[in-house]
Amino acid sequence: MSEEKKHLEALSMHVHLAVRKLKIGDAGIIVCNREFPLDEVREYLFGYASHKRKWFKPKHDPVTNVLHVVRVEVPKAPGTERDAEEVE
Repeated sequence: MSEEKKHLEALSMHVHLAVRKLKIGDAGIIVCNREFPLDEVREYLFGYASHKRKWFKPKHDPVTNVLHVVRVEVPKAPGTERDAEEVE
C-alpha cells in the first residue's frame, strides 16, 4: 500500500472518530498536528460533510492547535423559502 493511501486512511479515521456520532448541536474536537495539518483536516472535513450531508461549523484554536467542530443543520439553498411561498 502506498504512503499516500496509508496517510489518507489515517486521516479518515482521525476525523471520523471525532465527528461521526455528533448530533445537531453537539461539539467535537479534532487535533491538528504535524501528521495532520489544519488545512488538510479542514479540506477532509469539508469533503466528508459534502458526501454525508452532515454540516459542521469549524473554529480553530491556535493556542492548542485543535479544530472545534459543531454539527449544524443542513443549510437551505437560497431562494427555496421564496419559491415555496409563491407556490402557495
